[in-house]
Amino acid sequence: MDSYDRLTFARGHAKIGAIADKEKHVTGVMDFDVAALSSDEIRAVLAGAILVGLFYCFLGYRLFKFVLGLTGFILAGSVAGALAGWLTEGKLIFMALAGVLGGVSGAVALFFLYKVGVFCLGLMAGALVAHNFIGTRPEDWVASVTFAATLFGGLVALAFERTIMTLATAAIGAWIAVQSAALLLLTPMGSLDNGLTPAVAHTPFDENTLRLILVAGWCVLATTGAFVQFTTHKPKSKGA
Repeated sequence: MDSYDRLTFARGHAKIGAIADKEKHVTGVMDFDVAALSSDEIRAVLAGAILVGLFYCFLGYRLFKFVLGLTGFILAGSVAGALAGWLTEGKLIFMALAGVLGGVSGAVALFFLYKVGVFCLGLMAGALVAHNFIGTRPEDWVASVTFAATLFGGLVALAFERTIMTLATAAIGAWIAVQSAALLLLTPMGSLDNGLTPAVAHTPFDENTLRLILVAGWCVLATTGAFVQFTTHKPKSKGA
């Protein structure tokens, strides 16, 4: 083999190695599992959820169209991301792409279909209230009452939009913030490396006591948020 052939062979080998390294890198990204998120990354997500919850709670109806779009993004994005995770066995890149595409579609849908968005937020609020107050009861009627409360919330929201949407955004935002804060504060450092460990396992309270504390915190924050919204976003008078 002369010098030219050796040079050509070396260049070809280097090119093949570069392609293999690139494929290995791409495969590593594609195979990244959501379960591999570190404790710090999970805590960053929870901190972001607290901020979103507080935004809903205190500014929900003031920036209502934006909230509708954000709600559509979160709901549709979560469903699309979860479906992609199930189909791809937790591959984060596919979950992220599906979440973004589904979220944008949901945001556009609820932003332009205003009444549908109002109805959906009413449904969410009704379901949330029913779940927090009767969700743990063992009786057979719980499912029927929860469904009725959910539907009632959606219908009442259409009839009394400002009042119900103010209460709904305050309740939903407070629930997101309280639940995220509980996981962030009650779970010891390092234990989140294996996922979202139930906070009850790391507190001196039993499950029922912890639930009562969280519901009480939710009620206080939701009431505060609704009060702030009612007092800072008063409807314009007809003569104005």
